[in-house]
Amino acid sequence: MKNLDDLTLQELLERLESYQHTYIGSVPHDLCIATLNKINRAYEFVSLCDIAGEAFVFKAIDKIDNRPLAIKVALPQYFSKSTKKHRINWGLNPFRGKDIDEPSINRQRFLNGCELHAALYKEIANAQEELDFYIPKLYNFTEEPCLHAEMEWIDGIHAVRWIKEKKDLIYGLKLYLKLLHATKFFHSYQILHRDLKSNNLLISKKDKITIIDWTVSKLLTRENITIVGTPIGTSPYGSPKNVTYKNARDATYPDDIYSLGYVLYEFQNGEDVPPTELDLSDILQIEKYKNELCKTLLEELKPIFSKATHVSEHQRYQILDEFIDDFKTALGKLEKKYPDKKGIGQDVKQQETEDRIKKTEEMLARIGKFIEENLSIGEQI
Repeated sequence: MKNLDDLTLQELLERLESYQHTYIGSVPHDLCIATLNKINRAYEFVSLCDIAGEAFVFKAIDKIDNRPLAIKVALPQYFSKSTKKHRINWGLNPFRGKDIDEPSINRQRFLNGCELHAALYKEIANAQEELDFYIPKLYNFTEEPCLHAEMEWIDGIHAVRWIKEKKDLIYGLKLYLKLLHATKFFHSYQILHRDLKSNNLLISKKDKITIIDWTVSKLLTRENITIVGTPIGTSPYGSPKNVTYKNARDATYPDDIYSLGYVLYEFQNGEDVPPTELDLSDILQIEKYKNELCKTLLEELKPIFSKATHVSEHQRYQILDEFIDDFKTALGKLEKKYPDKKGIGQDVKQQETEDRIKKTEEMLARIGKFIEENLSIGEQI
């Protein structure tokens, strides 16, 4: 068996790819080290952080600039050339009139997403202190010697874990409002994230929401390169249109809003949405799953969740302004209702149920006493 140092980068990536559907701890450190060394000898491996669908994400130190980096390395299965070709015939697509393999489309989508990421960072770079959200700096992205991007490392905690530790309902919902404002910001530049979920949200210093992983983001004014039948996003966060092999190339603002609906559940309850093998082409399955989630939500948030995650994009919030207005109204009511309430949404929901049962029991006791007193009067007469 070859020593890892004797393997080509392609061979190392293929070995890495064999661990794609395992947990992070099962991936050998020496394989990670050898792979990063082949990509750039200036990278000093620290840890494997995530196996993110079509790529692995590493934490590394740039030995030249002495700064921590997040390195996203694309897997060859999705980005190397394929014998399967597609004829591209729509609009101003850069591949128009050509037979192109799907991995080439994936590579272009990755590069487009990196361009948008870099452009967004440039927009917010001079206004960091004024904003409640953050987008990490993208230092570099390239196809040499393999497709990868190097980004600013963020010392943050995944949003759901942070909210769970805080155990403060109103705090979690105020963070969620920051996320809505962040989404409104990049939507104002006609940019869709297309993979909004709790794993892509970090809470960093000063309680800022940091949004990561922009490699499937899309500029609405740019001609589509997504092939009809290509799923985009993560179930159940991704809208049915985006992840059912149908119309991901036609994504619009309500598709990001659909994802935000599921994130609302997570920010209220301090837990990830339950894992599911949903068939997102089956509306009844989707509704059943949503109804189970909705039962755990506070009454003020249920209509917001239901509208944001409506299976029909035309019945959802169409823009963030509507969503934000409804959410701020609900948040105002909850702040008055629970001024000093600690505990995440499930705790508050349980307390709310117990309070309702207690009030019902007290009311029934009063009715029983009234009946008993009136019966005794009747007997005296």
